[in-house]
Amino acid sequence: MQSLHSESSSLVLSATFWWLMFIPAALAGSDAEYYPLNAWQAFNGGEMNASAFVFRDLNTNGIYDVGDRPMANAAVVMSSSSHPSITQRTNISGFANFTTSGSQRDANIVEPGRYDFRAVPPPGWDITTGNATQSATFEILRGAPGDMIATSTLEPVGLSPKLYIQGTTDASAERVKLLATAPDGKQVPVAVDEGGGFRIPASRGLWSIELVQGPMQTKVERLVEVGSSPVVLSRVASGDRRAMELHAEPVSFDDLLLVESVGKIASGYEQVSWRNWVVAHNRVYSGEGYINGTMSGEYVAYNGSGHPAVIESAASFDFAGGYFSVAWSDAEGETLRLLAWRGEELVHQDELALSAMGPVYFAADYRDITRLELSTEHFWQFVGDDLGLTAR
Repeated sequence: MQSLHSESSSLVLSATFWWLMFIPAALAGSDAEYYPLNAWQAFNGGEMNASAFVFRDLNTNGIYDVGDRPMANAAVVMSSSSHPSITQRTNISGFANFTTSGSQRDANIVEPGRYDFRAVPPPGWDITTGNATQSATFEILRGAPGDMIATSTLEPVGLSPKLYIQGTTDASAERVKLLATAPDGKQVPVAVDEGGGFRIPASRGLWSIELVQGPMQTKVERLVEVGSSPVVLSRVASGDRRAMELHAEPVSFDDLLLVESVGKIASGYEQVSWRNWVVAHNRVYSGEGYINGTMSGEYVAYNGSGHPAVIESAASFDFAGGYFSVAWSDAEGETLRLLAWRGEELVHQDELALSAMGPVYFAADYRDITRLELSTEHFWQFVGDDLGLTAR
């Protein structure tokens, strides 16, 4: 039985593959013809990248770790003793890419040798990783993707903004005294300019800003938590009674869309009405501010077509504040204006300068309002994330 079975199998195989005798000889070559090995001694003629990675060091520990975010549009300068300097900007993934090639003469790096890479922090930012300038040595290696390799890779460069608390009072410097108490309990002297403006170098933690005014030494206290971003206070006004800091679960906009796209924010979200607010995945537009302005998740909100955006509710709501940037580096320094109403009464007016390199936290502390309007002076898009919003 076993012999008959074997003969039967052979007949089936022969019948199945009878067509093989008709394959042209040119197609019946060895495996090596279909899967050739690389000729390692030849030049590929291609190019590859030498990359410097720049990130926002949110916890300022000098390490690229969980929670840190890539930084877009940061400048990195490459130079050598025999090569003119070249500046590249980081892309939305945080990489400044310099092309290398042993044969393509228009690449950024075409000659072997040592090259220096210097990260240039934006104004008001510090490098936390201690490696503003790094060096890498490049060698020719035939058969590599770019026929050139670096003997070592560059380490990530961390950036963090200088922290401060900035604001204005409703009185001139002659009539007020401003006291700031740091998280460690020490009082910090505060200079108030003629227009009532002030700016305090800050550290992380809970700060108390106390306004002492008039012959009766009337006191107004504001509490503000300083985190990873500079803070701008809403106007500190005489008669305020807002010593207790508002707290709210941050609205991150990450629950609105299921795909990496763009969409209108519908009324009823977070129990308030939204007009001309758009939510977008932060990579959709490739804008520097969409990336650098993201505080949590991957989605942010902005004002549609750069026009004013409104939040309102008949039942009133509290607006603790939020993180704000400008969407594009072409609009660096754009002014964000905020107006808040309680019924028909305009109760708050504030403004702050925006950057595409990273957000400032606006400590609004607006309580029991019914309408909030945010607009930009030149109609550029602002970027908002982690808004503290509580419907009553």
